[in-house]
Amino acid sequence: MEGFANDHTRLLAALCGLLFLVSTIRHYAPRTVLPAESWLLLAGIGYGLAASRTPELPSVRLDPAVVFGILLPVLAFSEGRHLPIALLVRAACPVMLLVLLGMPMAMFLIGLPAAWLFDLPYLHGLMFGAAVAATDTISVAHLLDRFKIPRRLRLLLDGESIFIDAITVVMFTALAGAVIGAGDFLPSDIAIETFRSMLLAVPVGLLLGWLIGRLVRHWGEQNRMSGLTLTLALPIAGFLLSERLLHASGIIAVVFAALAFSHSRRSAETGKRELYDDFWEYLGSLGASVLFFALGTAMALQVFSLDWTHGLIIVLLLLSRAILVYGSGPLLRMQGYALPPGWRHALMLGGLRGAIPAGLALMLPLDYLYRDELLVMVFAVVAFGILVHPLLMAFYL
Repeated sequence: MEGFANDHTRLLAALCGLLFLVSTIRHYAPRTVLPAESWLLLAGIGYGLAASRTPELPSVRLDPAVVFGILLPVLAFSEGRHLPIALLVRAACPVMLLVLLGMPMAMFLIGLPAAWLFDLPYLHGLMFGAAVAATDTISVAHLLDRFKIPRRLRLLLDGESIFIDAITVVMFTALAGAVIGAGDFLPSDIAIETFRSMLLAVPVGLLLGWLIGRLVRHWGEQNRMSGLTLTLALPIAGFLLSERLLHASGIIAVVFAALAFSHSRRSAETGKRELYDDFWEYLGSLGASVLFFALGTAMALQVFSLDWTHGLIIVLLLLSRAILVYGSGPLLRMQGYALPPGWRHALMLGGLRGAIPAGLALMLPLDYLYRDELLVMVFAVVAFGILVHPLLMAFYL
């Protein structure tokens, strides 16, 4: 009993320490060149290294189920509240162009050379390319909030992230099944499943968000405990319903649920900031803080495995992004969505990699032969996106 009490005390003390650390970093980060998410990642790496040498410190494990089932739905809902429906519809064609070109480019321009560099079977390299294809702007939304980005440009970044995340999960799952031996890799089947997953998620999210919004509005609890509690259940329940029951894209369902809820919860635009906005601003910041600290602890032991060859992956990443952004210019102009040169540079720098690539890599079985190598490769890409990209964006923007 005494041992249980001691463990319980250590966990509570560690939780208090984490909350103090998050508060301190969030307070002082605006005065530095790096955003809070970068400092939290570094703090997580430091804690992970310390915990590996100090048994008294509670260990922190980044559970992919928690990332995909709780943290990402909360972050997706927090970000989805701000997306304007009219502009989103107008940007649908350029967004899908970036998604449909970006996914295969990342798979082949990153995955195949990486397989050659690290002596991996080519199908395993393609799986790595699929994992890092997710630009994952949702989980780094607070990082982008630090910079003054035009609304239409931010919409392109967010829209690309939402839909490429859905394709990434389907593609990675199919490739993982093929390389582990549990299934076949059939491109036609994957294309059909991806289309079905995205197409089904949109009406599911819209219907669920509209129903909960109407209920909260009927109760008159838009900014009270009952209504706010329902908004917390909405993204998690929507994600589970979409992913587990309907086998559709949970992220897309949550984003469209946020859109529908935000429009159906009130009868008129008040023009005033509400408790609902502050509540979700807080949840989004807290969720991102926990996510990046935990991601840092997961990366800690991989730091010593990095060498110069992992820098070549970064070169491949930047090359594939540059070909996508600058090469798609004529196609975007054909759709009447020409981007100013400055926007193309910002879109190039905005291709951040965050929690989704790391979460997918951590889902690989422990007995998978190339698991450790792929983890190091993915973490190198994520670390570059969170630590170096903000410096480049600060210099340019």
